[in-house]
Amino acid sequence: MHDMQGDYQSEIIKKTRNDVLFTIDDGPGKYTSKIAKTLDSLEYEGIFFVIGKEITEKNKYMLIEAAKMWHKIWNHSFSHPNFARLDMQSAKEEILRTDSLINEILCEAGVDQKQKYIRYPYGNQPPASYREEFNDFLDSLWYTEPSMYRRMDTDLKDWRSKPIDQKIDKIKENDTILLHEKSRTPEVINKIVQNLDNKKEH
Repeated sequence: MHDMQGDYQSEIIKKTRNDVLFTIDDGPGKYTSKIAKTLDSLEYEGIFFVIGKEITEKNKYMLIEAAKMWHKIWNHSFSHPNFARLDMQSAKEEILRTDSLINEILCEAGVDQKQKYIRYPYGNQPPASYREEFNDFLDSLWYTEPSMYRRMDTDLKDWRSKPIDQKIDKIKENDTILLHEKSRTPEVINKIVQNLDNKKEH
């Protein structure tokens, strides 16, 4: 796999005042633009892990807009399956279909992303029986090692409930934060940034 471990953090995302990474799963959706603009206004780049089947002619402009703000558009599969239960051909199709859509979006945005990552749904990699061959397939598509973006410090589990302030208060500099595309996500992002800024002032 293509490995840039020496400086992969700075390659993934530009340094910001608190150096946290905001990763946003399961888009695009009707809140994509608002989330992207919120992050941009706060001087953060976001990482949008997108689901291919959610990308349509009507909403792909939001990802083009996000890419122009230098947010990352990365692969979260085409239909959000459990990769541990897929045969190899199905797993390849899940990656290829979304990879093609992302490439189209980046081309229209006029943006060249230096790295490509996958976040497997539910955190489950393909079965060990064909994982090595599958990793070679990812390598041929220029996905960066590790193929699954594993780094995760704070999962706010906002897909099932509103993030509680107590959990937000525990977020610290250099954390990677997992969020999903929800109506409240811009508010949560603002709260996290304000909380981190307050900590630096005291």
